[in-house]
Amino acid sequence: MATMLAGCSAGPAPLSAARPGDAVCYASSPHAKMTYGIEDFTNHSRQTVVFDQVGLRVPLHLKVLGAYLSPRDRSAQIGALSGWPPRQLGGLTDWARRRPVRGYRLRPGATAEVILGFQLTAPSGGRSPGMLIWYHTSDGSYVLRDDLAILVARVGGACPNSPG
Repeated sequence: MATMLAGCSAGPAPLSAARPGDAVCYASSPHAKMTYGIEDFTNHSRQTVVFDQVGLRVPLHLKVLGAYLSPRDRSAQIGALSGWPPRQLGGLTDWARRRPVRGYRLRPGATAEVILGFQLTAPSGGRSPGMLIWYHTSDGSYVLRDDLAILVARVGGACPNSPG
């Protein structure tokens, strides 16, 4: 579930998440790098959205390595993968079309996929309750709080029950 945290504009926020809140769990060895390409965001406004930044909300033992946006159409999402950057496998058209977050322009009605790379920084595992996405339009600035949690358990371990 995506929630609007703050904005300097009246009316509904232009972006919303395409998926309800839940959690994605990785099994990983210590200090492993991972790719997260599961979230789509659609521009529901009549104005172009310009992205400023994407980050993890209160990450515990997770370090962001890179963040990109890619246009979404009918191609398959990248998904949750081991390794960063993702290996060039057949069908990763979203990765081939990636662009840096800052300055990425999303036209009205269009959808983009967030592709995030991160690394586990502790052997015990890590987590984040979701992402924060900073963006703006000609009407103002916004922060979208996304609630799809990212959980990382050590190989052979179980994912934590609580994303927060």
